[in-house]
Amino acid sequence: MQTETMGNCLACGQVLPEQHVELSLNRQCLHYAKQPDGQVRVELEIMAADVLYLFCPPCADAGCAAAMRHEGVAVNFPTGPVGVCGRCQAPVPMSAPHSAYERLDGSFYWQAGSGWHCQPSDSETLAVVCQRCLDDPHWPAAALAREQSQQDARCAALEKSKP
Repeated sequence: MQTETMGNCLACGQVLPEQHVELSLNRQCLHYAKQPDGQVRVELEIMAADVLYLFCPPCADAGCAAAMRHEGVAVNFPTGPVGVCGRCQAPVPMSAPHSAYERLDGSFYWQAGSGWHCQPSDSETLAVVCQRCLDDPHWPAAALAREQSQQDARCAALEKSKP
């Protein structure tokens, strides 16, 4: 029996059920690999993820739309090797580390000793943000994205220093 709760839906205030939706700001990168059969496999590497909003399933669609308006980022469902910034429409290379707003639908459960776990049922990138927008000191969400980017640089420096 679960005794922990993820909190409350930010739209209706009800306690979140096990199945709910998270909207997060991720630092991520897409890797493209051509397979022997000619198909291209795309793999998503998430380097950092910060949950910004939590919604119950009935509130998720409207809640995510309102949250993106609040963030000042247009939902444009980026695809392909170059996305378009949801703030200024600049190109965003998807194969390089970039910041993205990700919607994750799933079952979340608490496991004693190891914390929260997720069994995702669906995930989609709602929008990406270019580096110029991330450097904007007047955009509140940029501070979190810059922190994630600095964490990337620290991790890369550690990797290079390994023998």
